[in-house]
Amino acid sequence: MKKKVLSALLTTAMLASMLVGCGSSNDAPAAASSEAAPAASTEAAASTEVAAEPATEEGKVFNIYCWNEEFKSRLTDHYPGYEEVDGTTGKIGDITVKWNITPSDDNAYQNNLDATLLKQADAAADDKIDLFLVEADYALKYVDTDYTMPVKDLGITDVLMAAGKILAVGSNLTVSLPDLETVDAKGKILTPGFFDQHIHVNGGGGEGGFASRTPEIMLSELVKVGTTSIVGVCGTDFISRSIENLLAKVRALSIEGVSAWMYTSNYRFPCTSMSQSVAQDLFLVPECLGVKIALGDHRSSFPRPDEVLHLLSDIRLTGMITGKGGVLHVHMGDIPGIFDMFLSFEKGGFPIRHIRPTHCSRKREVYEGSLEFARHGGLTTRPDSPATAPRQTTSQRPSPPVLIPPGSRCRLTVTAQCPALMRRVK
Repeated sequence: MKKKVLSALLTTAMLASMLVGCGSSNDAPAAASSEAAPAASTEAAASTEVAAEPATEEGKVFNIYCWNEEFKSRLTDHYPGYEEVDGTTGKIGDITVKWNITPSDDNAYQNNLDATLLKQADAAADDKIDLFLVEADYALKYVDTDYTMPVKDLGITDVLMAAGKILAVGSNLTVSLPDLETVDAKGKILTPGFFDQHIHVNGGGGEGGFASRTPEIMLSELVKVGTTSIVGVCGTDFISRSIENLLAKVRALSIEGVSAWMYTSNYRFPCTSMSQSVAQDLFLVPECLGVKIALGDHRSSFPRPDEVLHLLSDIRLTGMITGKGGVLHVHMGDIPGIFDMFLSFEKGGFPIRHIRPTHCSRKREVYEGSLEFARHGGLTTRPDSPATAPRQTTSQRPSPPVLIPPGSRCRLTVTAQCPALMRRVK
């Protein structure tokens, strides 16, 4: 396998793993399988390129530079054919994969990356950087340099799609297929659809009485704001908003063309399930990626830490059995201390990636706890709007630009809380 092709495939795996990170690891191999045709096309293109240029020795070592274990764990967990040799070495076919992981403290990763790139031209084939990761705030540093493809070379391109997959991207593609439809997208920007990880597709509200209930979402409302993938959830109302109703709505949206998943249960503990347990829901229902619960909230059931840990263990083990990521999606209230509990679980050996807190910005102490959680590798979902925030004065509400220190590498995802909010946001 050529290193150029491997680089393209690993980049695809990295993008696909973003979905996996949301809970559905069983989709990753399918994505890799469905990309077989594009991979073949890429390899053919690479072969053509090599044939047109003087032959060069690519080497047998694929060097990846990154600042933590996250991308490595995504690759080792979900890339077909990867074999781990030790903590810094793996194999993909006849290619040796070497991991150069430098923590980002005091800019150490960037300094190491820059120093190595300066030696790139004269480095031996097995010592060259083949793939390096940067965060958005550093991306422009490497644009239009000798180390990356110039943005202007990307140009205006054609895109070939079939069966819901991108098969080829290039200038002036010539394709002859039956029933081929050509869409004139001149002047448009083609981008992936948004992934809303927390949305009450079957309606929300109800805490203010029957008249405060919000209606279920419609396909047209999702498409209008560019959302093509969702994870449906239930909330406070555990009586009239059943999990079965949520599943029915998720499947209806899926039939209409949305990539749709769900979390079973709601705020309550013991959890509400469609079968004998939430573990069985996760096992029996393909769309079910995990479990929802409320913690640190006056509407929660106030489970003990050992009960939460046992629930997490069930979710993780069932996720392993089913090939799903398996997550506990936690509605966070404004009672401090929950993130301390999560970090104690991590200290005891439980993988933090299975915990997905949401609504973390309602109180300063909780928000600061979410930042520390993120620094430990946790991922938080943070719907943040006046429609969902508590009745606080302006001085009481946290201010993200002030609270997030410069250079923080905290992973926060903003989502639309409910259909009613989605209608108001442009």
